[in-house]
Amino acid sequence: MGWLLQKVGNWATKVQRVELEQFVARLKAMDSNEIGFLLAIATDRRHALKKMYGWDLLEPILVEAGDTTAALKLGQLIKALQRDNNLPISAALMVWLHTLRSATNLDLRLLGREMWGELSRGFGSIYDAAQSFGESSGKILELGDFQIFPAGLTPKPL
Repeated sequence: MGWLLQKVGNWATKVQRVELEQFVARLKAMDSNEIGFLLAIATDRRHALKKMYGWDLLEPILVEAGDTTAALKLGQLIKALQRDNNLPISAALMVWLHTLRSATNLDLRLLGREMWGELSRGFGSIYDAAQSFGESSGKILELGDFQIFPAGLTPKPL
């Protein structure tokens, strides 16, 4: 039975690696303003998820330790948003899904760091992006601690 679990785990890691590689490739294709927009929404959703589930996504390993279904819940939420054609919010939540996966799987950790390196290109334009979002939607985004990397995913660790 142990070999079957290992096979399933290896398969899941391969699928997650491909998904994360594709996400990072999309980030590389975006300019800093586009990334700032994504990061603004992702930061706001991080705060919303903390209120909803008590998750501190800046500590992804602790989130997974406290709620082993956190990644599954995020994946289901993303699929529901995609079905409703709410692509900006689903893309923002993918940041956190990939964060959870890469923080808890050493085989994905380097890609997670690369993702956060790309996301950091949006730090300088996050406030303008949030203002534009607010003007078009009437919603004020919560941006607290947007510049802090999740534990274990600093792009250039010491």
